[in-house]
Amino acid sequence: MRTQRSLLVVLFAGCVGLFAACTPVPVTPTTTTVAPGADCTARGPGVDLHGCDLTGANLVIANLTSADLTGANLTGADLTLADLTNANLTNANLTNANLRYANMTGATLTGATLTGATLTGATLTGVRSGGITGTPASLPTGYQIINSYLIGAGVNLTGVSLRDANLEGVNLTGATLTGSDLVGANLTGGNLTGADLTLANLRYANMTLADLRYADMTGADLTGATLTLADLTNAYLEGVNLTGAGLRGATLTGATLTGVDLTGVDLTGATLTGVGLRDANLEGVDLHGCDLTGSDLVGANLTGANLTGANLGANLEDADLTDANLTDANLSYANLAGAILAGANLEGAHLVSATLYLANLTDANLSGADLTDAYLEGANLNLVIWSDTTCPNGVVQSTECPRTAAG
Repeated sequence: MRTQRSLLVVLFAGCVGLFAACTPVPVTPTTTTVAPGADCTARGPGVDLHGCDLTGANLVIANLTSADLTGANLTGADLTLADLTNANLTNANLTNANLRYANMTGATLTGATLTGATLTGATLTGVRSGGITGTPASLPTGYQIINSYLIGAGVNLTGVSLRDANLEGVNLTGATLTGSDLVGANLTGGNLTGADLTLANLRYANMTLADLRYADMTGADLTGATLTLADLTNAYLEGVNLTGAGLRGATLTGATLTGVDLTGVDLTGATLTGVGLRDANLEGVDLHGCDLTGSDLVGANLTGANLTGANLGANLEDADLTDANLTDANLSYANLAGAILAGANLEGAHLVSATLYLANLTDANLSGADLTDAYLEGANLNLVIWSDTTCPNGVVQSTECPRTAAG
């Protein structure tokens, strides 16, 4: 009897243990957070419509400033007069979309598809592009797509590569081309008035007859570039590399070339009135017959330069004109204070009312020169050649002249 009770106890304990082992352990449920997608019905400034299917959508006069339309499908959408200022349309599909008179200032169209799109009258100032596919039905006047980039007035082409591109006659007025690669590009007759070409690479580019008035070309590389007959009026060229460049017949009126190295540059027939050439290197440059009236040549290096018949009614204070050829040059009213004219040929030169205070004229040739009313106080006249020279007092003589008109 005792044995039976013990067996029952063992069996009961076994069943309890087995029941406990087979009972499932409670599990705490895990919550999964799913990131919400773009609300494709949203409209207004800054909305997120990336990847949305907006085929045929009516977005007339919609305010979509700074909207994210990356990868959106806008096939056949009507965006007439829509405001897309600073909108991101990267990789967007704008096939047959109507963008008439839309404001796309500062928008990004990189990788966008524009097949059959109508952009008549659209504002494209500051638009970034590249990798554009398809041919639009229409573009605003003066705009075109070249090498998959939108080219036209005011566009943003910062850092893009248009190497060897044919950009003849393009309108890039006010465009931003900072750091862009335009090596070997053909910009013949192009309009780049007010364009920003800072640090642009324009090596061997052809800019014949290009309009570069007021363009900022600070630090640009123009090695071997052709700028024949180009208009660079009031252009900013400080720090540019002009090695081997050609500026024959170019207009540089009012341009700034402070500290620029112009050695070896062809400036034949160039207009240089009012040019800023302070501290520029013009050693050995051929400037015969050039008009430099009103130019700033303070501290410029004109050693050995050919200035025959040049008009130099300019500021040449502290300029170095050692061994320069100034035959028949017009230096009337020029400021040559502190200038170095050692060994310079000033035969037949006009120096009427010129200031030569503290100038160094050692070994200079002043034969036939006209120094009427010139100021020579403190000048170094050692070994100067005097022959039929008109002195400051108006007297013609072949001996050393008095230093002032008063004698």
